[in-house]
Amino acid sequence: MKQYLLLVLSIAICSYVAGQEDALVVKETTKINRQLTPKPVIDSLNKIFPRSVAIEYYSMPPYVAKNAWAIADVDSLVSYRDTTSYYLLVIKRGDLKFYSVFSATGQLIMTKKKETAAILPVMVQQSMQDIRRDYPGYKVRSSSCYTNESQSRQLYYEVVAERGANMQRFFYDVGGTLVKIDVVRRDND
Repeated sequence: MKQYLLLVLSIAICSYVAGQEDALVVKETTKINRQLTPKPVIDSLNKIFPRSVAIEYYSMPPYVAKNAWAIADVDSLVSYRDTTSYYLLVIKRGDLKFYSVFSATGQLIMTKKKETAAILPVMVQQSMQDIRRDYPGYKVRSSSCYTNESQSRQLYYEVVAERGANMQRFFYDVGGTLVKIDVVRRDND
């Protein structure tokens, strides 16, 4: 019975994908084209992700990169004194679509890949059950989740929970520890 409950939880984890995906391209970014993307970013893309192609390009100021993409203190992306832009690329390889943030010098900061909820470690699945208890009214709303790999090679699992019009992203480390909660702002806010 316990295994069945865990299976049902895993399958029900996310039936709301569009809202989560929209949250990856925050509205403070500026859509640009390949020609406006620094050469070191393009070179890194080709080196790190061979046989992949960027299909969208965005520029963002340092505070947006830090607020939208840093998960834990060890992943601190930038200082507020930094004035260079960061670049979000939407990348496609075959049927796989993922998101990567690069510094202007081409350093890969973070990559997010959409995954099925079935890949979540058991410890993360068990920790997710605490959302209902610790955040009354919130329900996990996604049939997929995102794995986030930081520049320090730290892996995080990201799931979305909603309560009415409110939406939050919950980030777990591989051991199931909740490391960050992020409120998702919607365009109509």
